[in-house]
Amino acid sequence: MPLKNLCKTYARSSAIFLQRAFFLAKNQVEWEKKPMQNKKRREELFLLLCLAAAGVCAVLAFRFAVPLQAQTPQTLPDTKELAAYTQVELNTADADALCTLPGVGPHNAQAILDYRARHGPFAQVEDAAQVPGITQAMVDSWAGQAYVR
Repeated sequence: MPLKNLCKTYARSSAIFLQRAFFLAKNQVEWEKKPMQNKKRREELFLLLCLAAAGVCAVLAFRFAVPLQAQTPQTLPDTKELAAYTQVELNTADADALCTLPGVGPHNAQAILDYRARHGPFAQVEDAAQVPGITQAMVDSWAGQAYVR
């Protein structure tokens, strides 16, 4: 910005500032002439501002409030029926079902299927610990999830 334009802008802003200062000073003199009237006006302005603030708060509260919705009671399924669907029968389960057991991935599931094909069905769940890659700790973690008929 050239210096000439900068000086004009400064002169204009200074003139506006002086006009406002003069206006405020003039009003201050008039303000002091009527102290009781000014005190009442201040109180009225304060009350008006308080009411406006309360109105804004009320509007915002209603604007951002979460609407109430009717609660429908939820019924939980019978856990005994659910347990029947989540338990794995070691002698008939496929690889996907075996993978739902803790610690059993696709490799271990295939090892269980191969062992079952070579040695026949398991007599009890603990017999699965004889499968290569399956530990007794893994079999113990299957409690309530795996069974044998």
